Parts: sequence; C-alpha cells; structure tokens
Amino acid sequence: MLLEITFPFLPTKGQEQNSSNGSRNRAMETASSERIGVELPPQATVGLNGRPSNRTVVFRGLEENTDKIQIHTDYRTHKIEELRHCPYAEICWYFTDSWEQFRVNGKIDILDESNPDLNKLQQREKSWFASSLKSRLQYLGPSPGLPCLSELPDQEFLDHSTGPVGAFCLLVLDPDQVDYLNLKSNQRIKFTSGLSVNGEKCWTSQRINP
Repeated sequence: MLLEITFPFLPTKGQEQNSSNGSRNRAMETASSERIGVELPPQATVGLNGRPSNRTVVFRGLEENTDKIQIHTDYRTHKIEELRHCPYAEICWYFTDSWEQFRVNGKIDILDESNPDLNKLQQREKSWFASSLKSRLQYLGPSPGLPCLSELPDQEFLDHSTGPVGAFCLLVLDPDQVDYLNLKSNQRIKFTSGLSVNGEKCWTSQRINP
C-alpha cells in the first residue's frame, strides 16, 4: 500500500523561501497533498566499524502535529547498536512520477520498553496497536542477523489485545536538514531547521547547485 505523505520543507505557492520567522513552516499540510510516496525508504546509519550501513525501513507516518518521522523496528537489529553509538541517520525518498528526491537527515530517538518517559511509552504502545497483527508477529521470531538454527520457523501465538513485546521499538527521526532535488526543473534546495526567538522550530532554505 502506498502512503500519501507531505513534507514541511517545501514552501507553499507564494510563500517566502526564507521562513525564519517565529511561525513554523507548515507547508507540510498543503504543499504536497497530491504527492504519493513509497512507504519503504532506505535508511542509512553509521556502522560501529565506521562504514555506512543502509537498509529499507517502513515509514509509519508523522508524529502528531510535528514533522518527526516514525519508523518501526526490532530492538535486536544492528541498527539499534549503531544508533546508540551515533544517533544520526538519513532516509531518502525518490518519487518517480515527479522526479523528486528528498534526503532527510536528523537525530533519531529510540523508544523501547526501557524508556523512562511515560508519554513516549504510550506513544510506542499506540504505534504497536496501529500496526497489523502480521507485523506484530515478526517481533516474536528469532533474533535478526544471527545464524538460522532451524529450517522451519516456530509457530508463534500473539494475543492481539496485549501491549508491545520487548523486541518492538519505535524510532522517531527529528529532521534538521533536508536536501531536495527536482530533476524536472533542475532545482535543488537545502532546508535547515533552527529555533525562532520564541523557541519554536522553523525552517530556512537556500538554493544550491544541482
């Protein structure tokens, strides 16, 4: 299933390119309502050996009333170790119909069962119940990335009414930089987030060479 996603980084028609005033750039809500994007963007992290580490992740929507990107993952995967070592990551979308690319860079917050923030634990639980039962069953399987010890997977049972299992983890990427490229118009814009005088997040933009 393809997801309709919108971005806060594109100014609406007639809006000034530089949106460094106190009001948040909410172009997310209007600028790209017609844009349809894949739900499986690649996500790059820094490996423990210093090399790039990349994989496909599932885009689970934006955190309510923010531009933060939600991703589900298994806590036992290598990406968790990598993010604890270096919490910065980049995801990339490319839209074949419009020839547009978005490289979204930012810091990732790991929401697992040990998180001390009650609100974040509730957010994790909400994401768990928002996913399908088939998706939840994946977290009952063997640890990802380890040698396979059995040809046949164990039949797992999950009570659909219970809360998230220990292996379920919600990643929240808070974007602070976006590299936008439009191959049709040969236009490239770099968006950077900052804080306004009121302490609110706002975006500024700069045209750069394609």
